Amino acid sequence: MIVSHEHYQRTLNFRVDAVVLDALKRPEKLYPPIRRFEPTRPIIWDISGIPKEKNRFASVEDALAAVKRWCR
Repeated sequence: MIVSHEHYQRTLNFRVDAVVLDALKRPEKLYPPIRRFEPTRPIIWDISGIPKEKNRFASVEDALAAVKRWCR
């Protein structure tokens, strides 16, 4: 069984061994129910404003070097 740190910290706050055992067996009881799944919105990168000569690279190394320059 793999227990996350957050889950361990929540169960550590309990003092009764029976409660800790129940919480370890049924961790979903510790967390509020999720009403419905909401996916995160995708990020759409628009490169239309970049001139063609600046978004074409001869090799992967050149592209990575450009990304490093842009992310400074």
